[in-house]
Amino acid sequence: MRSFLIPCLALSIGMAMPALAAVDNSESAEYVQEAEAYLKKGNLEAAIIQYKNAARVDPKNADIRFELGKAYLKKADGLSAEKELLRAIELGKPAGEVALDLSQAYLILRKFGEVLEIVDEDAFEGEDKAQAYLILGMAHQGLQDQDKALEYLQKGAELKKNDDNIIVGIAQIYNFKDDYEKSEEMVDKALALNPKNARALMLKGELVHRREGPKKSLDYFSNALQYEPKNINAMIKKAGVLFDLKRDDESLEVLDGVFKLIPRHPTANYLAAVIYARKNETDKATEYLDRGGVPLDKFEPALMLRGVLNYAQKNYAQSIYYLSRLIDLNPDHVVGRRLLGASLIRQGDPEQAIKVLTPLAESGKGGSVVYALLGSAHLKLGNYEKGTAFFEKAVEARPEESRLRTQLALSRLAAGDSRSAEEQLTEILENDPEASQAAVFLTLISLRQGEYAKGLIDAERTIKQMPDNPVGYNLKGTALVGLNRIDEAREFFNKALEINPDYNTARINLAKLDVNEGKTDEAEKIYRDILAKDKNYLAAWLGLSDIAARQNDSQKQEEYLQQAVSAAPENISVRVQLSELYLKERRLDKAKAVANEMIQDFPENGAGYEAAGKLDRLMGNKVSAVANFQKLLTIIGKNEKGYLLLGLAQMENEDYSGARNTYKEALEFAGDKKAVLTELVRLEMIQKNYSSAHSHVQAIRDMDPDGFSASVLDGRVYLAEGKPEQALKYYLEGQEKGAKGGGIIISIAQAYEDMGDFASSHATMADYLSTHPDDVVVRRNLANSYLTAADNDNAIKQYEALLARNDKNVVNLNNLAWLYSQKGEMDKASDLGKQAYEAAPENASIIDTYAWILVSSGQHDEGLELLQKAISKTPNNMEIRYHLAVALHKSGRDGAARQELEQVVTSGVSFAGLEEAKVLLQQLRK
Repeated sequence: MRSFLIPCLALSIGMAMPALAAVDNSESAEYVQEAEAYLKKGNLEAAIIQYKNAARVDPKNADIRFELGKAYLKKADGLSAEKELLRAIELGKPAGEVALDLSQAYLILRKFGEVLEIVDEDAFEGEDKAQAYLILGMAHQGLQDQDKALEYLQKGAELKKNDDNIIVGIAQIYNFKDDYEKSEEMVDKALALNPKNARALMLKGELVHRREGPKKSLDYFSNALQYEPKNINAMIKKAGVLFDLKRDDESLEVLDGVFKLIPRHPTANYLAAVIYARKNETDKATEYLDRGGVPLDKFEPALMLRGVLNYAQKNYAQSIYYLSRLIDLNPDHVVGRRLLGASLIRQGDPEQAIKVLTPLAESGKGGSVVYALLGSAHLKLGNYEKGTAFFEKAVEARPEESRLRTQLALSRLAAGDSRSAEEQLTEILENDPEASQAAVFLTLISLRQGEYAKGLIDAERTIKQMPDNPVGYNLKGTALVGLNRIDEAREFFNKALEINPDYNTARINLAKLDVNEGKTDEAEKIYRDILAKDKNYLAAWLGLSDIAARQNDSQKQEEYLQQAVSAAPENISVRVQLSELYLKERRLDKAKAVANEMIQDFPENGAGYEAAGKLDRLMGNKVSAVANFQKLLTIIGKNEKGYLLLGLAQMENEDYSGARNTYKEALEFAGDKKAVLTELVRLEMIQKNYSSAHSHVQAIRDMDPDGFSASVLDGRVYLAEGKPEQALKYYLEGQEKGAKGGGIIISIAQAYEDMGDFASSHATMADYLSTHPDDVVVRRNLANSYLTAADNDNAIKQYEALLARNDKNVVNLNNLAWLYSQKGEMDKASDLGKQAYEAAPENASIIDTYAWILVSSGQHDEGLELLQKAISKTPNNMEIRYHLAVALHKSGRDGAARQELEQVVTSGVSFAGLEEAKVLLQQLRK
């Protein structure tokens, strides 16, 4: 409730009452004396009555008006205070003497500009000047100029270093600037000076509420009221906290205290209305909204609440009235537009509903409920193609916004609660067999969940309800595809097209069948025919992109995805696909541009931050990756995938404690706890916390005692511990339980290798490759293992086999070049080394291999030039420096060679040629 903090600030500034006002009338003097006596007792209402009596008998007494105005300030009655203080000036009270008090009234009334007009800082001295700075600071704060506000408050603090009110004002600015740590530091300082400062207690409560929730903050607001029992803001804050704690009756009791002082207080009445709305007492809620008066007519939450209340009571015309006013005030109000669209559909105006809802869909802020409403509106108008498309979006969407309770089944679907939605939709159909919207949704839910047999039954019910509508036939065809009854599916897609030849959804489904059957030419023709009539038909562009991807034509895939983005700029999923393509192709600049566009164009969607985080990981920007994934989670909330991404980035940033906390938090809500526990196992292995790693593996085993995951993970942990025999035992156990593929073979082979049993390691991989010759990962591991074991002939065989499958692989070319050089086949080695270098001319290791082959072949100058290039890229690589020294020596530059060797030998770095380097250095020293 930040917007209601400023009035509270005004109440604590300079509120000490002066000595008896100067009066001539003895009767009015008596009233004034009684008023001041009441003030001393804390009876503000009685004091105001007596001041009013004094003003009645002595109406032209400026001092009485002045005191009455100040009393109204204590009550936070800005209007009455303003009236009396201005009257005091009219009656002769010097404006300069009234300025500070009148400015406080303006603060309460949020007339911040008027404050700046009447308060001249140069007109005051001493404590009054400090007070003026405080008032000017709060006025600038109200005008959202936080820097100027802080400047004035700090000026005030220089004059009155231990003024708790000024310090609280500074704390409030830091709070508004989101510097909560600094804000709390300042408010604690104020409370140390004055533990009874209600304003400080309230701010402390707000900070604690943000950090630790409502329960811990309640005492601060209660304490503020202990010292200022009639502080309106403290009452409202306390009522709000009690509301958060679902202690509604206690909240209403606190609000009653506000109503006794200011019956029509807008915020208090709004909060009471919300409480009664939660109690489903709509009449009572409406009563309080009415009592809040004119201020609530322009208060967005109040207009929203009126819209909801009227919608719930089926007063759709009234709901439309209030929600239209809300949208006039704030065209970007997502939930307001959503409910307005629903109201218009209920009122029988689907065309207007489409106008209201379309901006949300185009901006990507719609969520599944908006798509559902647009689908319903288009179906009512007979726009089957668009209606189906929106329904499909609704079912596929992963909503991130608050649920509407208006169309219960759709809101449950939007919440991701498919089962509840299904139950609700089934109930709707039982009560109203002709409820076509429910039938369509029920079918889509079944299809999304892969329950194709059930989806088939649901689709047949849709056809029965709407025999002349293509939607049901298309849904039935989709269900049949899921059941692998392809020929029948084609019949129903074609039936949908017989009913409506322009129903492109069915045409797209036929194209997908063609693609799956390898008939890409036929599918491409369908897509292009659709685009010839509608160049912005998204599904057709995506279909062409899919064909290009299957054909490994990344250039065309990029072209089609860019066309898809142009066709549907509001569809973030298309940009995600384009970003993923760029990441896969390592075109990082383009990937970055797409990620930035997503963040800018879809600030409320996490996909942009996800793409940016993935890009940061590829580019090695570890800190930025963590920051982007943290931003992702602030948007999508408790999302398992997001937490795994953040944890992974934290691990790469070596923030193992942070990653551990992330994974443990994810375990509280994750559906797939095994995935999270697996990452925890990996983390503890990195940290060498092997007992913790094994305990996480045991948790996985407890969840799935018959599965192979725990056995394989235990094997990995034991291997990391340096216990290959135990690792092998668990790897073999995992294989017996069903672990298949190259991964488990490589693990078993590694365990044998760590045991020193290279023969068994090689045999394990070779046996597997005899039945899986296309597994390049296992073959590469076998080749590397032969290389490690110095079995160069077998290593060459495996690398040649790898090269036969991919003659562009730089690593294979490089390793094979080195192997042939070791055999003395220098021409072959040089040719392969050159191919590797041309493919990766900036890779220092690749350059070194080729250069060393050239030097070994007698091509000293060419090799030397390349080695100088390599060392410029990795100046601390001592092996390359040794090769450079040899090249220098063979080129007759022994002095330079000796300098390089001195650096190599004294570096303390160990490498394969170190002993040879020492020998050469001794030779050159002679």
